[in-house]
Amino acid sequence: MTTGVNEQRHLGGAADTTVRWIVLAVCWSVAAQKSGERLIAESRQGSMITYIYAASVLAAIALIGIARRPWKSLPIYDRQADVIVGGMGIGLAIGVQALLLPRYPDHYSMIHLDAWSLGVFVLSGAVLMFGLRPLARFWQVWLFVFVFAPFPYRILVLAVGGQSVNAGYVMVAMASIATAIAVGSSRGDALAAAAATAVIGTGLLNLITLLMSDPPRALMQSIPAVVAAVLVSAVVLRPHGRLRFADPLPSPTARGVRGPMITLVGAAIAMHLVPLPPPVAQPTGPAPASIAVGRPLKTPAGWIETATETFPWVSRYLGSDSTLRRQRFVAVEPVHAWDVQDRPRIVVVDSLSTTDRAALSSYPEGSLYEMSRTRKSPALTVALGNGISARLYTVVDEQLLLTWTKLTFQWANSHVVQRVSIFSVDDHRATAAFPEPQASRGAFFANIFTVLLRGNAVTADANPNYQDRALLETVGRALVAAQQAP
Repeated sequence: MTTGVNEQRHLGGAADTTVRWIVLAVCWSVAAQKSGERLIAESRQGSMITYIYAASVLAAIALIGIARRPWKSLPIYDRQADVIVGGMGIGLAIGVQALLLPRYPDHYSMIHLDAWSLGVFVLSGAVLMFGLRPLARFWQVWLFVFVFAPFPYRILVLAVGGQSVNAGYVMVAMASIATAIAVGSSRGDALAAAAATAVIGTGLLNLITLLMSDPPRALMQSIPAVVAAVLVSAVVLRPHGRLRFADPLPSPTARGVRGPMITLVGAAIAMHLVPLPPPVAQPTGPAPASIAVGRPLKTPAGWIETATETFPWVSRYLGSDSTLRRQRFVAVEPVHAWDVQDRPRIVVVDSLSTTDRAALSSYPEGSLYEMSRTRKSPALTVALGNGISARLYTVVDEQLLLTWTKLTFQWANSHVVQRVSIFSVDDHRATAAFPEPQASRGAFFANIFTVLLRGNAVTADANPNYQDRALLETVGRALVAAQQAP
């Protein structure tokens, strides 16, 4: 008789828990639909964001490992605290998506703040559905998810070198942490599991690089880390009898779930209705076959090349097969319309070339320059001929009291994609300062945090003067034409 009652109670607990998880999963799916579509589109292009699939598997391994340990919860709960905390989290998730994300339209693919807001959404929804106490049991998993969100992950990859193999090493480190969480009933088990995962994952990663000359980034980020974590978790957990649930699934202690459930459904609909920043419109025109990684651009007619410089550090951001070259050109003859003192104008041309189009799209124009003290004007569209469309805008430096005019376009052939940026400055002297590409990762991230702190309204130039438009249009057309010549 007692056994029958226990079985009935177990079935009731399992059914109640399952229904709540289904509601939470459906709400999260509705809230995440648009972000998921963008994620799939970027993954198809070979973006670094493909790591998130493997990271989800690693988080699941850690979660399952914790869930299968014996655990007794005290019959104490405070639904008022659950509703307050969960409601505040839901509001924060919606606020990030609706208010903060629009500040980064150009940097969306780089930082993916929507992934962070969706993590906050599902965590807050779980608090509403199950309460704070049961969720606190999995605090290590939640910390893992937020620490290894897309933007921190990108920072880590850049910090260790930025190449595909470096991304693989970061994933192996993540797998070691996830495995340690899964089997970490004791410190010794956790350290042993993490070390074994690191050794196996590193070995698989090195094996892939030996067998394949140019392995896909998605392969480097997923197979070694996931295989190592699964193998070690299975081997370590089986002797401890934790390949099955240690206890019957109990009924959730959190009562009065109908109101919070309605709140969660409404929040999911609100998240779904908030639009994501549209993809940055950067048309890619047809490049001549002469365009290649490491090859300088041909000098346009009417100009003389006076200096050239390369920046090898760019490979940390765009891969080993990428270059950033700066060429300085001076006009052969002065043009009065360009300078009332009839001085020959000077322009610099930066050509950023790579074979990885997905990586290039993740770093918008201007992201590799120190622009934290500047204001940018709205962009004008300029046709340069041969199917090339460019964007022209001004950049005002508030500290140097200079205004640069920038014309940028992107083109590609079967081997390389290249972004070309042409700068002029309102100081027409030979010693005039141009924006310098920045190797410092600190300066790189300072640009992003500046927008966060100041907002788009402050970093935008509402009254631009495109005084060098004619100059840059002339240079741009001549530059494009010069590359077409045999």
